[in-house]
Amino acid sequence: MLRFIGFCLAAGACIFLAVFLISQPLWPTPKEASEKIASQKQREPRLGNDNTAAGPVGELGLNPGVVVRDCRFTSIEKQDVPSQREGTLVIAGVELPAGPDGSPPAGYDVAVDWQDIWIMNSGPEIGMRLLAPREDFDPEKSKIEIRKTKRYFSRLSQGASVRKDQVVAIMDPKLALSEMDLKLSKMSAVSSERDSASKMILEAEATFRAQENLRLKNAGSEEEWRRAKLGVDRYKYDFQTKANETKIARTELLKARTELSLLEVRTAIDGTVRTINKFPGESLRPGETLLDIQNLDKLRVEGFVEVQQASELQNGDTVQIEPTRPVSPALVLSGHLLEVTGVAVSPFPGSSAQGLAKSLVVSCSEDKTVRLWEATQSVVGARSVWGGRQLDARRFNDPMRCVAVSPIQNVGGVEGLWIVAGSGSGKLTVGWVVADGKGGLKVEDLKEIAGHRNALEAVAFSPDGKFLATGGQDSTLHLWQMPVRGADAKIVNTINEAHKAEITQVAFAKTAEGQLRLISASSDKDRTLGVWTLEGAPTAPKLAHKADFVRRGGDVSMPGISPDGSTVLLDQGNQIKMVAIGDRQPRGVIENLSGALNFTTMAIFSPDSEMILTNCSEENRLQLWRAPTKGGRAAELRQFVWAGEGEGTCGAFDPQRRFAVTGTGDHQVLIWELPDQKEVNTILTGRVELVSQFIDSSSPQRLFRAKLDGRNPGYLLPGGTATIVKPAVTAGTQPVVGKITP
Repeated sequence: MLRFIGFCLAAGACIFLAVFLISQPLWPTPKEASEKIASQKQREPRLGNDNTAAGPVGELGLNPGVVVRDCRFTSIEKQDVPSQREGTLVIAGVELPAGPDGSPPAGYDVAVDWQDIWIMNSGPEIGMRLLAPREDFDPEKSKIEIRKTKRYFSRLSQGASVRKDQVVAIMDPKLALSEMDLKLSKMSAVSSERDSASKMILEAEATFRAQENLRLKNAGSEEEWRRAKLGVDRYKYDFQTKANETKIARTELLKARTELSLLEVRTAIDGTVRTINKFPGESLRPGETLLDIQNLDKLRVEGFVEVQQASELQNGDTVQIEPTRPVSPALVLSGHLLEVTGVAVSPFPGSSAQGLAKSLVVSCSEDKTVRLWEATQSVVGARSVWGGRQLDARRFNDPMRCVAVSPIQNVGGVEGLWIVAGSGSGKLTVGWVVADGKGGLKVEDLKEIAGHRNALEAVAFSPDGKFLATGGQDSTLHLWQMPVRGADAKIVNTINEAHKAEITQVAFAKTAEGQLRLISASSDKDRTLGVWTLEGAPTAPKLAHKADFVRRGGDVSMPGISPDGSTVLLDQGNQIKMVAIGDRQPRGVIENLSGALNFTTMAIFSPDSEMILTNCSEENRLQLWRAPTKGGRAAELRQFVWAGEGEGTCGAFDPQRRFAVTGTGDHQVLIWELPDQKEVNTILTGRVELVSQFIDSSSPQRLFRAKLDGRNPGYLLPGGTATIVKPAVTAGTQPVVGKITP
């Protein structure tokens, strides 16, 4: 019995010791723990261009608080623009002003006969003026006339902007114009009769005065005097009748004018035309909808929140709004015949001296070629226009698996760069590229160097271009020193069995202290990510092992390291964790909007560390994220959607931060324009308007609604989707709220 108890105690001690030794690399050392405390003290909210913080965040960005997915944008102001009169539509359009001499404007589609009432100006200016819409006039004292004009319209189309009270359509006015002419003629006739009655009163009064004088002299008859008096009364009554008839005619004329104006279809709000339901020549009934317009500047977002989270939302709460923005590639470079396996980007050699906005894109493929492309950007109006062309193509004996370009170097006053490509046989192809003086490039000193025993899968330059790292299927990590022109690159350090499986990624970064770091990642058979530092003399540098990260999913074969060398990206299913190298603690998490989709292929930092490009298991869709740096929350900035049949296979950022480039399984090289710095730094926010008190009958959810703060920044559309986040706030902290820049 004592032996059994002793055996159990010894076995337990052995198990405890084994667990301690295995997990010890994941524990921070005292030095690393102090680095963590110092880094937390320095952590501050990231500010946008308008000095607004990058949104409210939870501690380290790891607790997202309340997240409401699949919400929809809707317009707060909408109008179904109705017809007020029955008739036939002449034009649905925007009115164009005529020339100073009444000449037709350029580009009009339809001219419509029109008329209106003009009145003599009673002010200091002599002449006629247009009668105001609700202005009255005295027909006895005012001179009026109807002037006929032509109005010119251009056709209205979906997406056109309209203003409040703007005329957007005209019904056929022929009958109303005739009615208005008739009413004016009637008023003119009655006015003439009134004027005639006024003169008859004067004549009757003169006759009465004559009879009155005769009567005083006893010369006239009583009958003639009564007849004269009756004549005065009669013509006064007649004048009053005609005056009343003139006012009635005036009212009828104004009514005819109002009925004519009802043939103008006007808007009640500022907005954008969503649909046009009727077209010229079609008839409309009173109240029938002609146009549907929505104000895109004033939006709200609606969705359903889980019952258990609804209690955490209250009216007036500030929430972050993360819109989904699918975009197509800005440029497609076609030429490869098989899957594109590697891409790299560099400024165009010689372009800085010429002030040109163009870049060099290099790609390699299973079709055994390496191709050089030119990508140019120009601005037309408010839009970027991209163009590209193939500059060079080289064919080799083996499929090409990876490619990299060095930073621009100046040798003897000439700008150039190194291009390296790894092949399926393990050879390294090296070439020097310079401008050819004709707007293109030329490749010099092209050489093939034996490097790895099996396929070469990963290659990367150091930030200064002096060193090169390669890894491949032989699990070996090589450090190369790049030569002065005319010499061969040479291996200065080799790490055999750097991983237990093939190496799929290598990437350099330079820390703030000037230390050069290298990461290497292996396939899903090993799932480790190694961190190395470059030590020793520049003539004999060595790769020194610093740390291993073992908690990777392994589906992301090309994880990234931040340009400052402080953090790495580790995939875990539908999450990418940004983990600090120093203390191995997470600094932020990227979580796929759909929990069913895992990250695959790549997760790489932009040159400024503000964005991260990822691929997911859904075919043909890549995602660009706001990086969760400095405690901020990761948010999707773009969805890069390719309409072809191949998913993303590789990617790289332009060092000048203008675009990202990716390769596809269906042989294409795609250029994607990046959002500007202001958009990356600015968080859209809203205010909670409604959390329904009723549970949806089909699922345990409650209706949720928030109003967007400020105006639409220009890219949000009704019907678009968004994720709404109310970040969690830990004790002793206050949420930092961003806002839309008007």
